Amino acid sequence: MRRRVFSGKWMIERMIDYGLRFPRLFDRGVSRLGRHEGMAHTVIGLAGGFVPTREVLNPVFLARMIL
Repeated sequence: MRRRVFSGKWMIERMIDYGLRFPRLFDRGVSRLGRHEGMAHTVIGLAGGFVPTREVLNPVFLARMIL
């Protein structure tokens, strides 16, 4: 049950960790969050447990973070 509840957040943590290993990629994602308030609110909501993980793990959301 614990895995089911936290697996999404753990996956996001791993993605952030991976991004930190590539500073240009991480900077790109952070700058996108800074320019698009709705995306930043989604990530903050995820961290607070108000937004389901599937909102951030959505391929469209992830593509908007990088492209």
